[in-house]
Amino acid sequence: MCPILTREWARSVCDNPWAAIQQSLPDRFELVDLSRVRFQSPEPRKPRCARSASPPRAFPARAGETVLLCALEIGSSDPEKFHVALVRIDGQLGAAWSVWNDSPAGENAAMRAAREGRAIVAFVRYAIGKQEDFPQLYATIRGPNSRAGIRRLECGDTARR
Repeated sequence: MCPILTREWARSVCDNPWAAIQQSLPDRFELVDLSRVRFQSPEPRKPRCARSASPPRAFPARAGETVLLCALEIGSSDPEKFHVALVRIDGQLGAAWSVWNDSPAGENAAMRAAREGRAIVAFVRYAIGKQEDFPQLYATIRGPNSRAGIRRLECGDTARR
């Protein structure tokens, strides 16, 4: 199946569990219309602000800006551990996902949100936009602890292996 995929980013993750794209993006994120999204929604599997938390912060003002919006509604004994992160991608297009403070890389939730927010913005701009730019995507999203697998490709190296 991998050879018939038309986008290089899709082929890069198809059979490579070490793909930098998979390592840099959050497991799940949702593209949202910032003019319409509500984070008190009862919809399952959507990031939702905890009712008991302080009011949500303001949405990011500039493209590429990421904020920890609020505490995530989750059954945890530590309400400050999990958060809803929000990045403005372009105009009213944004992305929401969850982050937490416990990271093997030593990142706190704000650091993780900033890194993953940059990766989401790059993914939308360079992977799923009208024109794919895989070398730029790869160079932008390569995470601090991402490990190269058999198909190692460094920034600027566009040779197919």
